Amino acid sequence: MTQIQRPNGPMSAAGIQNFGLTASTIQIEPKIIIGAIVAFLVVVILFNIF
Repeated sequence: MTQIQRPNGPMSAAGIQNFGLTASTIQIEPKIIIGAIVAFLVVVILFNIF
């Protein structure tokens, strides 16, 4: 996790806050949002490893 260095990536606190604000504005289910973030991070990590 620590070796992923993306300047404008979703790992930054601002990115997470902006995504949270946007999601709460649209009123999406929180579990769907968390699932999407986790799935995206897993894909990014897997592509960085392989």
